[in-house]
Amino acid sequence: GCLPVDDSPPTGSAGPHLFASAFVGMAGPIIVQPLSPEATSGVPDVELSHFGRTDTVAVFMDHLKETLLKEVDAGVEQQLQAVWRRGAQAAQQFQREQEHGLSVLEEALSEYKKSQEVLKAGNATLKQAITGIAGRLTQVADAAAWASA
Repeated sequence: GCLPVDDSPPTGSAGPHLFASAFVGMAGPIIVQPLSPEATSGVPDVELSHFGRTDTVAVFMDHLKETLLKEVDAGVEQQLQAVWRRGAQAAQQFQREQEHGLSVLEEALSEYKKSQEVLKAGNATLKQAITGIAGRLTQVADAAAWASA
């Protein structure tokens, strides 16, 4: 059934007007704020006789426009939030990949430093061995020179 409706024409200072739920597919009343006289100037006062109403087309169209804009704004807001979430997730993923790459590089650098220390120790051992061999060769050469003299 239809709800009781105020059939008086809208005025600039009156409260909201209700359209009956006679619209196909609509459940319950639609609350519409009345328009100011400036907003309706030049709009023909066409009756919605097929709805059994005398409200103007302008009131209905303004309400329809407002409702559609709210729905579009809500949809755009949802899409923006989804894009923002995907961007934040991509940034976090990028940061995790960078941190992982940095840890891999740090591990490789640590291994290179260990290898460098091993090579330095081996180099020092070789220098000592060469110095020892050179000292012995000098002693042998001195002994050979002393023996031939």
